[in-house]
Amino acid sequence: MNRQKRGVSPVLATMIMVGVTVAVGLGVASYTMGLFGNLSKSANIKIISTDLVASSRQLSLTLDNSGGATVQLTKVTTVIGTNSYSATSTLSIGPSSSASTTLTFSSATFTAGKTYTFTLEFSNGSTLTITTTAR
Repeated sequence: MNRQKRGVSPVLATMIMVGVTVAVGLGVASYTMGLFGNLSKSANIKIISTDLVASSRQLSLTLDNSGGATVQLTKVTTVIGTNSYSATSTLSIGPSSSASTTLTFSSATFTAGKTYTFTLEFSNGSTLTITTTAR
């Protein structure tokens, strides 16, 4: 009745505990990123093309959203001399898509061949500045 009890060596036990801890940590991290990853998606707007027609006072824009959230273009502003001119917009750009709009600046006077700077304001609070030459 002389039985010898054998256990797991301390080195092997430590390696098993480290492996289990790493596996559980990776599982928790992947769950957390999957659960909260959608909350951190944002819009990423880039300007594809602009066209400013001086005679009609119209600015045509094509924008691309490579981000993961929908964003709306709310206002476009330009300053000519000491006067500021704005045009409102309801253009909505979904995730991973492009959209176009034409805005009319009815009280502004544009000169063909002259360069103008416009500030685009979006519903998420971001702004973009573009420079284009009137034709």
